Amino acid sequence: MLRLSQSVLVNTAFRKYFIGTTISSIGNGMQFIGIAWFLYKLTGSSSSMGWLLATSSLSGILFSPWIGVLIDKWDRRVVCIIADCFRGTIVLIIPILYYLDVLLIWQVYLIVFLMSIGDRFYLPASGGLVREIVPKTNLLSANSLSSMFNQLGLLIGTSISGIIMMHFSPVFVMLLNAVSFYVSAFFTFLVRNNIVLPNNDSKKSSNFFSRFLEGVQYLKYNKLVLCIAVIQLILYIALYTSNVLLPSFTGEILKLGAKEFGIIDSAWAAGAIVGGFLLLKITSKIDEHKFLSIGMFCLAGSIIIFSNSNGLIQAVIGYFLMGLFFVSTRINSDTLIQSNVKTNFQGRVKSTISMAISYISFTSYLLVGYLGDMINIRFIYLALSIIIILGGTFSIISIYLLKIYNRQNLNITIK
Repeated sequence: MLRLSQSVLVNTAFRKYFIGTTISSIGNGMQFIGIAWFLYKLTGSSSSMGWLLATSSLSGILFSPWIGVLIDKWDRRVVCIIADCFRGTIVLIIPILYYLDVLLIWQVYLIVFLMSIGDRFYLPASGGLVREIVPKTNLLSANSLSSMFNQLGLLIGTSISGIIMMHFSPVFVMLLNAVSFYVSAFFTFLVRNNIVLPNNDSKKSSNFFSRFLEGVQYLKYNKLVLCIAVIQLILYIALYTSNVLLPSFTGEILKLGAKEFGIIDSAWAAGAIVGGFLLLKITSKIDEHKFLSIGMFCLAGSIIIFSNSNGLIQAVIGYFLMGLFFVSTRINSDTLIQSNVKTNFQGRVKSTISMAISYISFTSYLLVGYLGDMINIRFIYLALSIIIILGGTFSIISIYLLKIYNRQNLNITIK
């Protein structure tokens, strides 16, 4: 692992990008804890967190088709810089309004919505940027290393956020988050070497909608990528459901406070770090496609462990395992998509997948938020684990059928 990390970090452009995103991840960890606990204490309801996260998914529903086209058209390095500066400026509004004593709930929702627009630009653009500056053979190493240190940043952020909120207010962590975005933008600005601009081979006369449809068609006929995209949809349902339920599960089921909430959430990041570290070793012995289903089954088991916890220690263990298997499976699926999609389609394909995730997450946020107020949260986690098991089964069957299909096509071609 150390040797692979060194081979990736010797790439100057990637090293600068890596430093910036790692720093911004610390602020992101503090921000989630700050907003989640701020809303929960203000409303005392799971549905408020559900509405908050549903609001953030609206940007993907409304803008993903156009965002993907723009990312494939523009310099992705510049897109990342602008997105970081935009998010840093927007998140600054919360502490300003709070210290002026005029902060209202609807303003928090609006700010989160605007920040999510920046996320919709940054995430696919940064993935495309990594694809441009890192050789294809080193993609899994680059993605694993980035994920490990991003999760380390989240771990640091979530760990210290509870302490910060004890001495200051929850919105103070958002001020620090804004600073981290500007730092990330600065380091991305320094990424100058080995940049390969997207090769736009689309017709010059095509409009935004037709260019978006090109990406949809590309995804439609690339069966492997389409299958992996379905797995990602299920993975993110698990992530978003956990985000909605964690504050209520911590406060109502486990009867714990803000400090313990931060510790449990930090366990996810710790598990994600271990998952990123182990992924390269696992995939050196197990085919990446097989690990998709294995990771899904292990994630389902982790959720069952967490949902049956009765105290802090078991909850930490369960959430640690959830983070481990979610992140390792996600990194693996992200890398498979990056590797099997042409550079000039990276933005549109990722944005199309992001749009589908947004539709599902919007429904999940609202549904899970209200269900969390009406029925036992443990039952919701159990239902989630069943969905993930079905997803793992789907990946086994679909990839098996794809291999048969490709083998038959190869035989026909040879004849």
